[in-house]
Amino acid sequence: MRFSESLAGLIRPMPARTRKSDPPIGRHPARTLPRATPTLDEIARLAGVSAGTVSRVLNGKNKENRSAIAKRSERIRRIAEEAGYRPNTAARTMASGKFKLIALMTCGEIDVDWVPVPLLHGIQEALHANKQRLILNDVPAKRFDEAGFIPRLLRENAVDGLLVHPNTNVTISAAPTFERQSLPWLWVNAGRETRSIDPDEDHGAGVLVNFLLERGRRHIGYFRLSRASGEGDHFSGPARLAGVHNALNAHDLPIPKLEPVRKIGTTNEVFFWRDEADRFVQQRGELDSVVCYEMADAVALHSAAMRHGLRVPEDLEIACFHDDKIHMHTGIPVTTALIPFREVGRTAAERLMKLIDAEPGHVDPSLEERVRVPYHRLCLLDSSERNAPNLP
Repeated sequence: MRFSESLAGLIRPMPARTRKSDPPIGRHPARTLPRATPTLDEIARLAGVSAGTVSRVLNGKNKENRSAIAKRSERIRRIAEEAGYRPNTAARTMASGKFKLIALMTCGEIDVDWVPVPLLHGIQEALHANKQRLILNDVPAKRFDEAGFIPRLLRENAVDGLLVHPNTNVTISAAPTFERQSLPWLWVNAGRETRSIDPDEDHGAGVLVNFLLERGRRHIGYFRLSRASGEGDHFSGPARLAGVHNALNAHDLPIPKLEPVRKIGTTNEVFFWRDEADRFVQQRGELDSVVCYEMADAVALHSAAMRHGLRVPEDLEIACFHDDKIHMHTGIPVTTALIPFREVGRTAAERLMKLIDAEPGHVDPSLEERVRVPYHRLCLLDSSERNAPNLP
């Protein structure tokens, strides 16, 4: 019997038309039966091997140390593909007790949250290496405070573990809900004192200050056009400011006494950014360089410097934090400390898998600790990259 003839035997026959009023077979979805998914036994019969051999080959557990065995495995995989074989994930889940699935919970609303693409890449790298998959739970911000919504979502998620990348308000209001549920979980970029995987913002600020010192700068300021302050501020805001001050103190350099940037009031936001950047440039005094919180601050400061006749970087050098190369995308001469989101994502996924594999009640205490991932790359004015300078 030919292989094609054997394969045809795995396909269910289509029903015959019973009445003249019936539409032709195949035109009515209600009368079209799906193709049957072949079993391991059927694949084994087609390939002329045992079901155990098929299982090992399709699960990547077969030892293919000889060419004849490798060719046989390739033939089995081809037969399975042509027959439309799909693994029974429900059976695998029942056998192992695990879904092989991790959820990332976040809030993707514009002006509420922002999920860095490098973070997703890092998570995916770690999960792919361990044959795990990722799903995204993009939750509207207002639903985090809705009574019972998060607990219900956690109960209904068919996953082994959870990574939570929250906006600032969620970190504060929903923290108790996440911290008392039984599903293995971790914070990502949240700045919590336990189970949080974050960029080391103090270290990143030190990297930028030391880079500017290498460039001969001695009067270094900090600039941020903050949209939030106090309780609702993301941890990276005060952490980067403190990091700049710590680095200046370590070199016995003065901390500039500048009037703080005001909060956004009822004025138009565009004019607010322009006016505050102008005010900062006007009162800069001896400043020869500035560390900015993020790209928007750097762009606003660069525009203000141009309006006041300053050359960048000759008269005022600007550096900032971002997850990509600012100079390459904007053309403005700004040095960027590349936020290590890829490493943060990879570290978070790897630690979460350890929590999932841990025996209940026997979790390694180190997995409860906060992890700060150091900065290690700078993007220079010519869009080239270099290693971050060593800190004292």
